[in-house]
Amino acid sequence: MSVCLSSNLDDLVEAYKQHQRRTRGLRDRTLRGYERHVRLFVRGVLGDDPVDPSRLTPADVVRFVGSMTAGWSPASMRTVRTALRSFLRYLRGQGVCDERLEAAIPKVAHWRLSTLPRRLSDQQLAQVLASLDASTPCGPRDRAIVWCLATLGLRPGEVAVNRTGSAGGLV
Repeated sequence: MSVCLSSNLDDLVEAYKQHQRRTRGLRDRTLRGYERHVRLFVRGVLGDDPVDPSRLTPADVVRFVGSMTAGWSPASMRTVRTALRSFLRYLRGQGVCDERLEAAIPKVAHWRLSTLPRRLSDQQLAQVLASLDASTPCGPRDRAIVWCLATLGLRPGEVAVNRTGSAGGLV
């Protein structure tokens, strides 16, 4: 099934899905996810039927992805980017567009552990320090370790204490 330059969205998406199923062996669940993103993209950029994918520009791709980042998590945006990249490569392979539109898809920052808090609040630090038992032989040491971690920005390895009680990281 080839793509004509002006067609309705359903025909375009069906041709894309058949191609992905045949050439990449994608499962229906994956294709349904891709379809959802492709439909959002095509409707958002090209409007109502008939759609003409040859009118797509790199600016359209950047604008669409930019509009999606506000309401979607970085992990979801990775899926959106994958679906769009696949769809735009399909269009190029069918001769619908000459440009490498998939290269226009902007990267979405997503760092591992990016949702961790940057630091403890003063109240949280006070709670941690209050939870340490100062009456034990290790209590003052534990308090010093926590205090160094919290106030000096030291990493755990820099404050490590070996079993004999001597400083392993601070010299």
